[in-house]
Amino acid sequence: MAQTGQGANTEKENEMESMLLDSGLLQMLQDNFCPANNVYCVCMDKDEGVMTKPYGSNEELNYLHQKMGINRHIAALHRVLENETEDVIEEEFDEDYLRMCGVAVRAGGKKLAIWVVMGVIDEPGIHGEDVPDCIKTTTRERFDSSIVFLEQMTRQYFAIKLEEMIAQESFQESRELEKKLTRELQRNEVTTNVLALLESEKPFRDIVANILEMVCDYLDIEVASMFQVNAEDQSVTMICNWGYKDQNVIKTMRHMPIEDVPWANGKPYIISSDTFLPEKFKKYFRTYKRSAGIFLPVYVNKQNNMYLAFVEERRERHWKQEEIKFLTDIRFMVQNILAKRVDKDSLANSNETLEAILDNIGCGVLVVDTANYETLYVNHEFEEAFRGYLSRHSMEELIAKYRQETNLKQSVSEVYLEGVNRWFDMQFMAINWVDGREVTLCTVYDVTDRKMYQQRIERQANNDFLTGLYNRMRCEQDLKRYIWRAKEAGEHGAILFMDLDDFKHINDGLGHQYGDILLKAISHSLRRIQGIEDSCYRMGGDEFVILVSPEAYSRFEDILKEIQAIFSKPWFLHRADYYCTMSMGVVRFPEEGYSVSELIKKADIALYEAKKSGKNQIAYYSEEAGNASYRRFDMEKNIRNATEDACKEFEVYYQPVIDISQEGNVCHGVEALA
Repeated sequence: MAQTGQGANTEKENEMESMLLDSGLLQMLQDNFCPANNVYCVCMDKDEGVMTKPYGSNEELNYLHQKMGINRHIAALHRVLENETEDVIEEEFDEDYLRMCGVAVRAGGKKLAIWVVMGVIDEPGIHGEDVPDCIKTTTRERFDSSIVFLEQMTRQYFAIKLEEMIAQESFQESRELEKKLTRELQRNEVTTNVLALLESEKPFRDIVANILEMVCDYLDIEVASMFQVNAEDQSVTMICNWGYKDQNVIKTMRHMPIEDVPWANGKPYIISSDTFLPEKFKKYFRTYKRSAGIFLPVYVNKQNNMYLAFVEERRERHWKQEEIKFLTDIRFMVQNILAKRVDKDSLANSNETLEAILDNIGCGVLVVDTANYETLYVNHEFEEAFRGYLSRHSMEELIAKYRQETNLKQSVSEVYLEGVNRWFDMQFMAINWVDGREVTLCTVYDVTDRKMYQQRIERQANNDFLTGLYNRMRCEQDLKRYIWRAKEAGEHGAILFMDLDDFKHINDGLGHQYGDILLKAISHSLRRIQGIEDSCYRMGGDEFVILVSPEAYSRFEDILKEIQAIFSKPWFLHRADYYCTMSMGVVRFPEEGYSVSELIKKADIALYEAKKSGKNQIAYYSEEAGNASYRRFDMEKNIRNATEDACKEFEVYYQPVIDISQEGNVCHGVEALA
């Protein structure tokens, strides 16, 4: 049974957690982190399972287990998982040279596992007497720094990996939704086209053959046919078909003895390739080379003398529920077309038959006189779809509304009714009504759930999951659009690249959870500024970009002042007021560039100049700053290249250090200058 509701959500979360916790990658991170910091480490999941092989030799691990046993590991695990606000918990030891910390592995706001980090301290005043020579030792300061580094590295890695997974999932869901929408559109087109055949004057066999072709093409069925039962000689004959190429096969299906056709007994049969078959059906399937089939009786005036057959010959088929329902609806339409032919001389019977069809096709139907827009027919599904609207308006007002929006010239139109907050796909087709007049047939499908699901997918792909602001990908898309608009219309826009000053102090001093709260508060304040409500973006970490569009450029100076005003006031965090300033780089377009990447790079250079000037500054891009940035980058690149050749390109000069406090200007030492 499929999971639904909370159960389905839990299963999806567990699957995402298992994908995030890649033990091989955790092992690689651990094995590089430990020797670089002279500490020992192991990763444990929240169920007390060990996810990585503990770092260290057997001799080292035996000593650590003797001093800091598994019970301490489990205690650290539970304390970290049970503390909702802190991500780092230290275990206390009587020996001052032993240190152990639990560091949470957090992703998406949840703690998934912990690192257990162990260190042996060796510095003046702190030393273990029984520490073997093989044990790696560290200092208190270095141990604390390594814990901070591990926490930040883990947090950033899993945040990036989670965003990648969400983006990949959103992309996959978008692809699946696109396939579903295409499938629904094809089904709607087939249904509408079949309805259009209700009034066709073609021979009945040609109409059915046309319907079989459309249905098989839509559902990818190999062959289909219609059979008639001959009561006189008790035989079954195929009267029309689609898909059969071999004339010999067609001949074998004329005048088949009814006792050899087990499905010709007035009952519907749904037979997949793995269905258990009685002996009569086995014989029939072997004789006519069938692998799967759907056989549906067709009734006219309560008499059953025809059958629709949809079959597979060369491949296996397992019928889906929606396929069975669709074929049943098609059977009902064919049945009523046949009934209409039988009673075509009676207009009243035609109306009754047609209304029976339209009331059972699974979509809303409205029939309007093309000449005067008079409503000729509306079925129950249509009235249900527009019940909220019709409770306040008349049917004539509704007709006037969609007449104004579509002018009845489009074959397909999407309509949104704001009053009831629903979306509908409306399809229009010109046909002749039963009395001969020209009418417009309107079929309506409620696609609200599909639209809302599509909007949710788009939000996941375009928005930052923490702040709700647009992300880097959406920023680049919007900037490209603004640049083109400014260039075409001769207008101007600007990029404001903003970075929070000393944001690390908030994270280190109060904890990352309060850093996240500050980021959300700043995002909320930025979106309240007139002109940039929908053009604020979080690029990652504590970096933001604000795009001033050509429409809002007249407020450019006011926007800058309002942003500065936001950071002139304290933020209330952890029961106290804290100040957080920002530095900003500004670049204008199109005068300073047409390329998205070029403009963002220039804004970044301007931001660097603002930081270099003492922070809490706004700096505008200039060519001088750009050239200096390039020269700095070029110098760094050349220095790195020069070091690869044993530093042969460097010369060393020794400058004497003179101790002027001593007589004779004694040379106390030298400085080596490269």
